[in-house]
Amino acid sequence: MLEKHLEAFARQARKVFAPPGDAGSKVLGFVSAHFDFLSARPLMPSLMQRFFMTGGRSLDRLKAKYVLPTYRGLIRVIEQGVRDGELYEVDGRQTALSLAALVVHYFLAAPWLKSMARMDAYDRANLSARKQEVLGFVRRALVRRRSDE
Repeated sequence: MLEKHLEAFARQARKVFAPPGDAGSKVLGFVSAHFDFLSARPLMPSLMQRFFMTGGRSLDRLKAKYVLPTYRGLIRVIEQGVRDGELYEVDGRQTALSLAALVVHYFLAAPWLKSMARMDAYDRANLSARKQEVLGFVRRALVRRRSDE
């Protein structure tokens, strides 16, 4: 089951990265796809967290086959965007990790949000508001405007 989901997300990421286009749009497309993917699979974030912490041969195979190529694809897009002057000067690896954390943490925090903040993280309005906030944050943090040059 885990492999099916990892493969599905890797396929979505490849679709975001493949067509010609600017790095900012690709990064935002990736973040949007990652958010939508996790919002439709409430158990995935905690399962993935355990997956990354557990290790083991079969899990290492899945990481090598799906997770690492996706992560490397995002890094390549970020680094190309920096070289082309489309994105601010950032470290591709650190930025890829930060983007994943920005999306994943919200879903991992869903039980806390429900009990402490009395907020249903999976409510449509809350999902929409969070996604727009994340995309706006990423856009402002990474994508250079012409006036910045």
